[in-house]
Amino acid sequence: MAVAVAGVLAVAPGAQAADAGSGLGDFHLGAGYYKGSFVQDGQRIICGEKGTAVPSAPLVASGMQDAAWINSHYTSGWGDAPQLTDDQVAGVSRLFHEKLGVSPQGDAAVEYATHAVMYPGQWRDLNGDPHASLEEMIATDLALPEVNAAGDIAAVQSAVLEYVDIINTTTAAVPVDGSGVLTFADGADQFTKTVTVDATAGATGTVTLTGAVFADSGEATKAVTAGEVLTVRVNAAADKSATVEVSGTADMTVGAAGYAAQLATWQPENGVNQQASLGLGPVVTATAFQISGSVKAEITVKPIALLQTGE
Repeated sequence: MAVAVAGVLAVAPGAQAADAGSGLGDFHLGAGYYKGSFVQDGQRIICGEKGTAVPSAPLVASGMQDAAWINSHYTSGWGDAPQLTDDQVAGVSRLFHEKLGVSPQGDAAVEYATHAVMYPGQWRDLNGDPHASLEEMIATDLALPEVNAAGDIAAVQSAVLEYVDIINTTTAAVPVDGSGVLTFADGADQFTKTVTVDATAGATGTVTLTGAVFADSGEATKAVTAGEVLTVRVNAAADKSATVEVSGTADMTVGAAGYAAQLATWQPENGVNQQASLGLGPVVTATAFQISGSVKAEITVKPIALLQTGE
């Protein structure tokens, strides 16, 4: 299973409280006047509970979690539970990997987009007042004197819509294990064999032959897909009996690269009234694997009888 996890979720003893990462407004004035990322133990994270206090004490890492776990453990400042799907969790992870840390405006947009998907329709501004739309809420927030980002309204609104689309159009990637074998069998005559690529469904790769070539090309290598049956021609003289070892090796890959349906989760310490947060989820890579097989080809050539003539 090829899963690369971004970040380490262990909190060192004596961990420091989170501090501002990149965003708009003043992190130290609290949740009412800041939109963006923050950093704890070297990791850039985003608020997962809209309308709750920014972290003033160390958060506790709660592991990589899926949509069901996040939906049942997080809540907004107005008591709403998230409504994430697993694909959206993968989309949020993709957004974090691709956009976090690019700019203060970008990180503010990442937080807005994350909340827009987690708490759809909850367009409450930083003071808790409701609005008719996401764009109206953003404009109100950034125009606050304490945030002082009125000049960034249009750019943030545009980025948020783009980022929401990223989240909602992402499909969670699932790690796939790859295995198989090249299965050789007799062909139409003693000079031909067939080889079947018996590998994990969907796998693709390249087969390299020894002692034979592919009948359709005369080459010893060929791009293949799992399940293909191919004809090969044995490298043997037509006029000489021989035993030829025919073998093949295939370098294959299976599965799509992308983002798993999990996010790093961070919870407040017991009794501390501050927001739970979210961080980078696992990255899924295509699985590379190798398969092989062999067969002996017995080439039998009947001797030619010599005719004798009398004197």
